[in-house]
Amino acid sequence: MKAVIPRAASVTIERTPGNKFIEVVGPIPVPASGELLLGIETAGLCGTDIQIVRGMRSEAATVLGHEACCTVIGVGRRWADRYAEGDRVAINPTSSTDPGFLLGHSIDGVWSSHLLVTEHAVELGQVVPLPDQLDPVLAVLVEPLACAIYSWSILQRARADRVVVLGDGTVGHLVAWLATRDLDPSAVILAGRGDMDDERARARVLRGMRGRTGVVIATPRDSTAQCVSVTLENVGAGSVIDIIGGLDPGADPVLQRAAQVRAQNVCGRPLSPKMLTLGLGAPEAPRQVWVTGHRGVSPEHFCDAAGLLLTHGDELRDLITHVATPAEAIGALNDIASGGARELAGRRILKLAIDFREAITA
Repeated sequence: MKAVIPRAASVTIERTPGNKFIEVVGPIPVPASGELLLGIETAGLCGTDIQIVRGMRSEAATVLGHEACCTVIGVGRRWADRYAEGDRVAINPTSSTDPGFLLGHSIDGVWSSHLLVTEHAVELGQVVPLPDQLDPVLAVLVEPLACAIYSWSILQRARADRVVVLGDGTVGHLVAWLATRDLDPSAVILAGRGDMDDERARARVLRGMRGRTGVVIATPRDSTAQCVSVTLENVGAGSVIDIIGGLDPGADPVLQRAAQVRAQNVCGRPLSPKMLTLGLGAPEAPRQVWVTGHRGVSPEHFCDAAGLLLTHGDELRDLITHVATPAEAIGALNDIASGGARELAGRRILKLAIDFREAITA
């Protein structure tokens, strides 16, 4: 792949203390011996980012974003035998060994034309190769598809007869897509928040939980606890519930145990995820179900996701509802931050790809 020639300045979408987003133009950093300099071709806006934008989550990062397609444009001497200018890579935003490494949360993320990757991050193995042929716009789906692959692998081992996905964001859509590749489409239900508020749609979702069901909860943090509780009330014996969305358990002891189990499964480790076994229902009709969950993905999940996007990406392209310049993205972010709808150009944002390519090439 041809090496990218950097411009003289970087462009960054920065979050100010008042949760207003601004464009900052500054010098391009120079990598030290143990560092890498990446040019961010495209970066994604996800549901977690929107929660931060709306003030629902408090995070330290002033630069958000953890989904990106990157090109190596500067290599520190230590990594000269491992990386070369022009390599296509992504950053795994969560570390299985360092809980303090949370890209776009505890440390600054990828909403910038240039990203300096620290020696520590490279040592952790957070830099993951991507195929050169992968469309950089489609590549913003690599991390969420990797998360969906992790979830679907859990349900496959549970041999669920049907699947119900609560949460119609990008990850929810991707889990449902994976499920329909292996199951009859009629056995897969994808439900959003509006479905749970509509009486007829809600009844259909709850009927779908009867029997041995795999339930994936990929909802915003403010909805997860309620969705878990509703699922436990309705799911059939032998079912498995996988909690992807952040969970605030409150004082509920069952939800507290579920949150503890979710926190133990990080980036594909352990290989057999920890699960909570629950006995539910009346004594005369007991139901045993399993609850699990996870955070982050493994490098193997990244590679599997990139491979699927290479071969089947056209089936998923409609999930990217918007491709925006940094200036257009800033306008949408500030509108959302001030209470506006999750929209750009009159259309609901499912996945927005911020295109930085013009900012990193001469």
